[in-house]
Amino acid sequence: MLKIVEKLPSYLQNSWRQEAKDTRVQKNEITGILHLTAFVGRAAEIANDPVYGMAPYSQNESTRKDDSRQGRRYEDMHKGRPVSVMTNVSVREHVSCPLCSGEDVLFKCEDF
Repeated sequence: MLKIVEKLPSYLQNSWRQEAKDTRVQKNEITGILHLTAFVGRAAEIANDPVYGMAPYSQNESTRKDDSRQGRRYEDMHKGRPVSVMTNVSVREHVSCPLCSGEDVLFKCEDF
């Protein structure tokens, strides 16, 4: 599990360590792969939020005005920043686990 955590961005590694410690202290539980997958899932939802997902990469209005005075456009300064784009999205009404064919998704499967 440590190998997986090492692949996360450093800010998520720090958040995970905090969550693992809190779980151990407050619930007297050792975090496992299910805890980690739930944590990563929540982090992915936050990062892909259509309104606030790009918040760390944006600037406030006064900073944009300062940048334009220096002859640089805001858009030019932020080229190459990650963008989340979803295409061809469909909603599935029935989701089943590919491992056990149960009613849950794979990461919630007890056999997984």
